[in-house]
Amino acid sequence: GSGRTRTASRSSVKPSNASERRHWRVLVSAGTLHAFHPARAEPRGLTVSLPWKVYAARNGTVWIGTFSKGLLRVHGDDRRWFLADGRHEPPPLNVIFEDRRGELHLGTPEGLYGLDSDSLVKFSGPENLETMDIRAMAEDRCGRLYLGLNGEGLLRRTGSAWERFTTDNGLPGDHVW
Repeated sequence: GSGRTRTASRSSVKPSNASERRHWRVLVSAGTLHAFHPARAEPRGLTVSLPWKVYAARNGTVWIGTFSKGLLRVHGDDRRWFLADGRHEPPPLNVIFEDRRGELHLGTPEGLYGLDSDSLVKFSGPENLETMDIRAMAEDRCGRLYLGLNGEGLLRRTGSAWERFTTDNGLPGDHVW
């Protein structure tokens, strides 16, 4: 050996960002999820179709957004799928964001979704915007939610009101990632 580390060309393995030993660890690669607890020796696998985004929430729950199967919640031994209400196929999940109240916001090429008990629910966006391909999310100190859009600028939600910012308002570009 040359001492070099080989990297997988087919998939990228992403560790969860849960930092405490009492939480489960999750490794995701193309088509497989391995969940394990540091106190236990054996990782357990779970087949996941195209894991797209992985997010470790503050409470230790790991959320896995897929390209075509919905949202998977992993918390200890509990695994639960969330699908879009009234849809044959759930939208691809580009962004998983937890606000300061602990609520999840899910950005998709079709708009903003959230969780309502057993399903993904689409939230309405600004009336004057036909598409909301969400690629990034953030929250400011006042609790306003910002959505970075693919080609449509930046949205800011305050309560139920929306404001849109584009190159006309000084953004350097309308692709906000």
